[in-house]
Amino acid sequence: MIDFADIILRVVVGIAVLAVMPGIAKILQPCLSGIKGIVICVVAVLMSIIGVYWAFTVSMVKAGGTKTEIVNETVDYSFGEKVYRLSLRAESGDMDAQYELAEYCRDNYDIGDNKARALRLYEKAARAGHQKACFRLGGIYRGLYGSGLTEKNYSLALSWYGAGADSGGTDSQYELYSMYLRGEGVRRNPRMAYSYLYLMKLTMSRKFPAELEAELLRLRKLLPQSEAGEAVRIAERHYRFIRRNYPEALE
Repeated sequence: MIDFADIILRVVVGIAVLAVMPGIAKILQPCLSGIKGIVICVVAVLMSIIGVYWAFTVSMVKAGGTKTEIVNETVDYSFGEKVYRLSLRAESGDMDAQYELAEYCRDNYDIGDNKARALRLYEKAARAGHQKACFRLGGIYRGLYGSGLTEKNYSLALSWYGAGADSGGTDSQYELYSMYLRGEGVRRNPRMAYSYLYLMKLTMSRKFPAELEAELLRLRKLLPQSEAGEAVRIAERHYRFIRRNYPEALE
């Protein structure tokens, strides 16, 4: 919570400094003649104004782990003003800021309600099409990070990986290939594994690793021709969606 008593105290001190300036100026009047005196007065007034501003802002943002309520969210300000500004950007709908703040909350999940807040922020960013947020949510619901942010839910893991894959996220595409190939949380399906790996190749184009090219060829040999053809058609349909809606992912 915001410490209003602390804010009021600091503002009063700042205003008091500003109020006594005329008296100080009067005492120093013999020394304040000409341009030199004007400069000294201007500097003194500016310093007083800065003092009032500091009095308020230092109460709003304190480094060293003080918890403060900013825009209806509780944040641990171990990183000081950087996290404060990140919170404001996240609240305004900046999906990159939402993802970065979610990462911070996940790393500090044992502080306050950061555990629940991390999930909320990841989901906000993911729903806006943030590839990394989709990938992270897939891993969280798959139980990969060991922090116990939430219970395992393979259905949600597949769903978020799918959203990431459809926004051009090659990390998500690879994880779907892996899960379908091994039957992790879903019935084993080499055709879907091949399809997502093929989609990854289309998305990465010339950057597709040689070892995955070999894996793609291996899977192709395991599948009947009709299934391999269907897998390619599915991948191409997803690729057209990415190219139409997320062209930046292909750059």
